Amino acid sequence: MSACRVANVLVLRNGGLCMEGLAFQLTLDAAAPLEDNVVLRCIFIGDCSSRRGDLELASMHKNALSGKEVLTFESRAPSLQNLRSSGMIGENGELDVGALYLTAEYMGHEFCRVGFFLRLEYKDPALQESPPAEADWDQLCIILGDPKITCFDCPEEHVKRAHMSAASTVCQGNALLHAELLFAASGLQHGGDLRVEQLHGAVDDHPHAKKLRTEHSG
Repeated sequence: MSACRVANVLVLRNGGLCMEGLAFQLTLDAAAPLEDNVVLRCIFIGDCSSRRGDLELASMHKNALSGKEVLTFESRAPSLQNLRSSGMIGENGELDVGALYLTAEYMGHEFCRVGFFLRLEYKDPALQESPPAEADWDQLCIILGDPKITCFDCPEEHVKRAHMSAASTVCQGNALLHAELLFAASGLQHGGDLRVEQLHGAVDDHPHAKKLRTEHSG
């Protein structure tokens, strides 16, 4: 069993301007009062082929967690440079899809991950219809797909320190590769097809989605 879990996630201001940043409402559920901080992080995947491309956008510490609590977690959006380097904005200004995830950690151990696909749109319909070669940051909006929550068991010693009375299931540590964790958090199966229909609009034919499917299949 786990000392804490993310019971629910809501995306606030979804579809808002990139300059306004991101906001999430998370419901944390602690099975017993926790002695140490729960740490939340928002991570943008800058390179789908390597974890080294992951970019931490924001972090938040929550102490004295007991029972269920609802928190608002705010983060900056990826910058224009981040979006370009990730391929979400092409050389000619075309808009593509990407991904980010939230992590929840207790005592240095990740116990939950929430994955999202995201896409970009222009607020101005004319710009959306014909994107400019130079991205217009003031008009660029960020839209997140449905969240996929994946929880991991806390190691036994962590549960004991949280005064859990029941026995715990020992976590397998870091046995899963970063790509496999991302797949689970985004509702994917390792080696399976990329299910990008969670996004608002059809993105199956987007080049970045094809790249993800190609690099992580077979």
